[in-house]
Amino acid sequence: MKSFKDARGDTWEIEVNVASLRRIRGITDFDVLKIVETGKEGIAAITALSEDPVKLAEVLYAACKTQCDAKSISEDEFLSRLSGDPVADATDALLDEIVDFFPNAKRMTLRKILEVSRKRSASMKSELESVLKNPDFEKNLETELERMNSSSSNAPESAG
Repeated sequence: MKSFKDARGDTWEIEVNVASLRRIRGITDFDVLKIVETGKEGIAAITALSEDPVKLAEVLYAACKTQCDAKSISEDEFLSRLSGDPVADATDALLDEIVDFFPNAKRMTLRKILEVSRKRSASMKSELESVLKNPDFEKNLETELERMNSSSSNAPESAG
């Protein structure tokens, strides 16, 4: 069982098993196991969660619903606690649990894929931080913004 803390500091546990998968699918009409499929369905599922924070939050709520019920926390209240780093932490917990759901042979493969993906993500984050810290980046950005601003202010108005 993996856990994450929401924006208020409360801890939530995510456990992926047949009961939680059925609950998630029933509440969200989304099959989280599709994210480990190859081909179009897998890509579509990953895209749905990565590009739609509301869908991701609904999946997380469904995964934590029994805890929400026990604490008398509504869906809206739970969703309001998800922003920033807690969303990333919750996503990691969900992905780890999905991987752990599978039998050993498939789990080992998925674990390796997740490990490589996280290493690549960390590397990209590090590269981005380096670019943002570079004084030339800010100077070049300011120059480009000034150029864009002057070209848009010099553009002829359209006849209407």
